[in-house]
Amino acid sequence: MKIHHADTNYRLLPSEISDKELELDYTPSPPDRQFLDKTAKRRWAHLSLAIHLMVFRNLGYFVPLVKVPPQIRDHIGAALGHKIMPPASTFETYDRSGPQRGHIAALRTYLGVQPFRDKDGTWLKTVAVEAAESKHAVGDIISALCEQLVRHRFELPPFELLKKAANRAHSIVTERHLGKIANALTPKAKKVIDELFKRRSGEVITGWQYLKREPKFPSSNEAREMLHHVQHLKQLADQMPPVDLPQPKLRAD
Repeated sequence: MKIHHADTNYRLLPSEISDKELELDYTPSPPDRQFLDKTAKRRWAHLSLAIHLMVFRNLGYFVPLVKVPPQIRDHIGAALGHKIMPPASTFETYDRSGPQRGHIAALRTYLGVQPFRDKDGTWLKTVAVEAAESKHAVGDIISALCEQLVRHRFELPPFELLKKAANRAHSIVTERHLGKIANALTPKAKKVIDELFKRRSGEVITGWQYLKREPKFPSSNEAREMLHHVQHLKQLADQMPPVDLPQPKLRAD
């Protein structure tokens, strides 16, 4: 199953943004301006750092300035009094410069965040497994990871890294729960399950295929058939041993 950013709370730069959103989300505050004035003296370095600041505040991670939509860059520039904006190459040059690294370090201190490093991977895996115990969808696990990373003042790592951690945690927890179910099955319950995959004499489908049948067009006959179907499911469920699993796992697709 493919997981997309839209399935999680991992934010991306908007392709379209309103003037109201620009004003609310991408306008440096007076304290921001004091920090910028103190940290970056050169004109375009000052602007570049301002863009990094406002983008990080909205996303939780840094992106190359050339990938920031011109509409956002222009708004931040106008808010700082720039009537003419530099070409995109200026931002690209800044992001490769030595001063940029020092400015980003100062920006992390100002925002009170720390970069996510390889050594933090063990902690992230633990958090992912904990999240997977109560959440079934991988997208929900990724969202839980983002929340914990923000809570612990981390920059968000790349989405693919979070997806990998969430998928691994999902597999670990699923295997654990499947093992728990398998260990709880009695010989009688196993025989009932085995019989579902056998086609009885005169039947065109197996019991398992019957269990998966979809409701047909509503009618009195179909209503009776579905009632019989539900009763059959209940009879099968009554022959299964109780297993203590988190509620989200019992409802999982």
